[in-house]
Amino acid sequence: MKNPYEVLEIQKGATEKDIKKAYHRLAVQFHPDHNPNDATAEEKFKEISAAYEVLSDPEKRELYDTHGTTDPRAAAPGHDAGYIDPLEFIRRAGGFGGRTVDDLFGGSPYSKRSMQGQDLQDTINITFIEAAMGANKTIAINYPSKCNFCKGTGAENGTALKQCETCNGQGKIGQRNGFMQILSTCPGCRGKGHTILSKCQHCKNGMEIKTDTLKVSIPAGIDAGSILRLSGKGMPGEGGFESGDMYLRINIIPHAKFKRDGLTVFVEEEIDYIDAILGTKINIDTIHGIMKLTIPAGTQPGSVLKVKEKGIIKNERSKGDHLVGIKVNVPSKLSEDAKSLLEQLKALKTKE
Repeated sequence: MKNPYEVLEIQKGATEKDIKKAYHRLAVQFHPDHNPNDATAEEKFKEISAAYEVLSDPEKRELYDTHGTTDPRAAAPGHDAGYIDPLEFIRRAGGFGGRTVDDLFGGSPYSKRSMQGQDLQDTINITFIEAAMGANKTIAINYPSKCNFCKGTGAENGTALKQCETCNGQGKIGQRNGFMQILSTCPGCRGKGHTILSKCQHCKNGMEIKTDTLKVSIPAGIDAGSILRLSGKGMPGEGGFESGDMYLRINIIPHAKFKRDGLTVFVEEEIDYIDAILGTKINIDTIHGIMKLTIPAGTQPGSVLKVKEKGIIKNERSKGDHLVGIKVNVPSKLSEDAKSLLEQLKALKTKE
C-alpha cells in the first residue's frame, strides 16, 4: 500500500487534528463531485480515503507504523478469540458490588463513547455588527457523512458482509500475558465482527463529502476566537451510535468605523472648531442606529464623550457604553471675513 502519510502530505508524527485537517482539505479538492469525468482525481480521492482510514484509526496507524502494513495478522500472533479475559468475565457478571470494571479501570474500549462519531471543526466569519448585536446565520459546511448508497457500511449496495476471519466475528482478539488473556479490538474489522466483500463504488469506505446547511445562533457580544458547539453535527457514529459535534471558531470582520473593548464600543467623530467653542448637537452612528449627541461648549480636541448603555448589550446586567472621541477640524485657510471676525474675537479676549 502507498505510504498514507505521503498521500495526505503530512509528517509521520502528525497529530489527530493535523490528519483531519489534511484529509478534509484534500478530500474536498479531489472529490469526484468537484472533478467530474476526471479519472486521475477519482483515483487520488480513493488514495486519500484509504490513507485517512488507516491514520484515523489508532490501532491501524500503530500497526502501519510498526510493521509498514495494516495486515491484522501482523498484530495478532497466536491469538485465541474464544478465550474470555477475566476482566471481561467480571464485566459481564455485573462488576464488584455495584462498581463496574469500567469504574475501577478507567472505562471499556467497547464503550458507547469509543463508538461516538468524531468531532469536526471549522471557522465562521461574522460582521462586527453581528458579533455585537447577535444574529442567526445559515452556513454551508462540507464534511464527511454516511454514504447514501451503502448507508455507511462501505459495502456495495445489496452485497453481503463476511464474518471477520481474524476474530471469528467477535470483534475482539485476545493475547496471552502470562496466565492472563488481554482482549483488544480486532484490527481486521475494527470491532465490527465482519469485513466487506465488495466495496461501495461510490464512496469506497462508507463516507462521502456532503454539503449541509446549518443554522447557527450567534449570541450578542461574542468575542473573536470564541468557539460555538453544534451538538450532533460532527461525524456520524458507528453502528447507530450518536454523531460527534461541530465546533465553530468565530472570526469577526473588522468594522470601518467602530472599535470595541469588551462591551464598550468606540468611534471617532469630527466637529468644526466653531462648534467645539460654542457647543452644538450632532448625529452620531451607534450600533443601535443614529442618535443625537450634545457637544458641550468649549469641548477640547481628544475629548471622549459617553453615551450610557448604547454599546454592546448581552443582557439586562451586562450593558456597555458608546464612547465618542472628538476630533476638531481646524481649517488651514480662512476667508477675509472669517479672519476679520476672529481678529475681533481676539481683541475682545485681550481686553478681558
